[in-house]
Amino acid sequence: MRGLLLSAFVLAAFAAEAPVRVVGEFSNVRYTHEHEYGYSVQLWRRGDELFGFLLSAAGLQGDTPMGVLEDVRFDPNTGKLQFRSKLTVGIIQRNGGNEPSRDLFEFNGVLRGSIITGVLRHKDNGIAAATELVKLRKVRQDSLFQPLDFAAWQKDAAKLLSRRGPKW
Repeated sequence: MRGLLLSAFVLAAFAAEAPVRVVGEFSNVRYTHEHEYGYSVQLWRRGDELFGFLLSAAGLQGDTPMGVLEDVRFDPNTGKLQFRSKLTVGIIQRNGGNEPSRDLFEFNGVLRGSIITGVLRHKDNGIAAATELVKLRKVRQDSLFQPLDFAAWQKDAAKLLSRRGPKW
């Protein structure tokens, strides 16, 4: 029994140290002279675990709002992919003042090769705002950072989210 527990501990430690690999950025963002519109999913992998960001562009280019992918479920056999992400995509007026929006996105679809397709639901401050079918194609990924390990990814992610992440 003791050997079994030790083996489980060694396996858990090894899994925690699995290298982080860039999977890629998948996007349907379209650009005009000064604006950008659409979504991007940036993915990394550590062992069998996928993690990353959702970006939602709907306005001037630059510092696109982003959120961490939460409750990620991925089946590598079928490509089924599900996640949630909290973002702040704007400002709302409430109680005579302005406050950051509380946007929740939920995705249910598939990742196959270089394409993510599925349904993206958006709730704005708890109210269903939109449901859309999205098709995100893999794009150049040289903009994605390649961390040495998961702790380094978390550190880089915290820097990005401090400026562009959800305010709730």
